[in-house]
Parts: sequence; C-alpha cells; structure tokens
Amino acid sequence: MIVSIGDIYHKWIDKVKVLVRNWMYSANIKKKIKKLNNVPKLSQDQKKAVRQVYQKANFKYVSYYYHQYYYAQSGIFDIRIIPDNLFHLKIKSSLNNDYVVLKEPSHRM
Repeated sequence: MIVSIGDIYHKWIDKVKVLVRNWMYSANIKKKIKKLNNVPKLSQDQKKAVRQVYQKANFKYVSYYYHQYYYAQSGIFDIRIIPDNLFHLKIKSSLNNDYVVLKEPSHRM
C-alpha cells in the first residue's frame, strides 16, 4: 500500500483539528466554572469513580471539570456525566462512522 504525502498531511490536519476542538471545549467549561460562586472540589473518591468509569471504556484521560461543573450546578455528583469534548470528538464521530466531526463532506451539490 502506497501512502501519499497528501494522505499523511490530511491525517495530520485531522489530528490537529481534534486537539484544537478538545482545547476549545476545555476552555469553555473552565470559563463556566470561573463564573460560578462556591464551586465544590471533587473528592479523591469521586475522581477515582470517574477514572474507573472511563478506564473501562478505554479512555486514557478525562477531565474532571465537567463533573465539577455539573456537581456545582445541581448539587448532585453523577459519574454518568459525559463531557462535551468526549461526546463530540469520540462518541459522536464514531457513531457517524467518521474519524473527525470537522471533515468536509465528500460530496458537493
């Protein structure tokens, strides 16, 4: 199988797009947390519970910011919260049978 430089370039660009989108989602939730008063910190047991859930699904790293934000908003800690970046960049893209949600459609009208 011969791989062209164009293919390598497009795969690299797709990875950069994912990294940028991930950073944007993280920055957005951090801004939301900063606007809140008296944001509770997650306990070590809560963080461990979140880690265990996502490790079972083979996700190496999950930010606690989303769990912290929803805990601050609702007063209820729930490990079932799906972070926006995880949903949009991993789950949604795999459901669409696509690697990157940002890809241009292959067909044009």
